Amino acid sequence: MATGTQILIKNAAFESFAVGYVPPVVDNLEGWFFINETLVKAARNWAGEDKSDGVFGGAPATSNRFFSFDPVNRGDYLATAIDETAEMTVLGVIRSTDSLDGTLTKPFFITNNNTGFSAGTPSRKSPGFSLYAASTTALSMQAARWTGSATAVETIGITHNFSNWSFVCGRVSNTQKSLWSLSSSQRADAASSNPRDPALAKMRIGAALNTLNNGKSDMAFASIYSRFLTDAEVQSIYARVQSYLAPRTISI
Repeated sequence: MATGTQILIKNAAFESFAVGYVPPVVDNLEGWFFINETLVKAARNWAGEDKSDGVFGGAPATSNRFFSFDPVNRGDYLATAIDETAEMTVLGVIRSTDSLDGTLTKPFFITNNNTGFSAGTPSRKSPGFSLYAASTTALSMQAARWTGSATAVETIGITHNFSNWSFVCGRVSNTQKSLWSLSSSQRADAASSNPRDPALAKMRIGAALNTLNNGKSDMAFASIYSRFLTDAEVQSIYARVQSYLAPRTISI
C-alpha cells in the first residue's frame, strides 16, 4: 500500500490523477472500480497496489458518468483477476435500459457464471456466483453450494426498478445470503444450510462468461470483497459512492 500523506479532494475524480485513494472499508477488498471516463481509467483497481487492474473486452460505450455494456452485440465486459470466494460481498451502481423480457435482454452485472469447474473439486461443475436481472421487476443473486452429494444453486431476489440508478449489494457466506438495494430499501436475507461451492472462473463485470444471458446494462461503480461485510460497512461504502457520483448527476 502507498505510504505517506494522502490528500483527498472533495468530489475529485481520483482515477484521473496520479494520487492514492482509500476506500472506506479496506479489509478483504479485492476490487474497487470507478466505471467512467476512459477504458484505461475505468479498468484501474483501487483496491490496492498489490491488486491487478481489470481488462476490458468488446467496446463499451464510455462517458464521464458511466459505461454502457452490450455483451450480445459488442461483446462488452470488464474482466478481473478476482477469485470467487466462499464468503463474498459484491456492490454495484447499476441500471438497464434493455427490455428484460428474454435471455438475451437480461443483464448480468457481476458474475463468474459459465457452468465451469468447482474451485474446491475441479472434477465437478459449479455455476459460481451471479448478480443479475431475473425479470423486468426482479433483481436476483445466485450462488453455488455443495449439498454433500451434488452442487446446487441457491437464489435470492428482490423487487427492483432497473430504469433507475441504484446501489445494490449482494452478500454470501457458508451460512447466509443477503441481497439489498440501498437506493430503494428493498432487501432479502436468508440462512443457508449448505456450504458454498465457488467456481474456478474469475469474476467479471458487465457480462456473464457465456452468451446465454447477457442483456445491456449501464454501470458506474463496482466493488468486490472476499468477506461478508456488515450492514454498517455497506452503508459507509454507499455514502462514499453517493458523494462521488453526485457531481456526475447520478443519484442513488
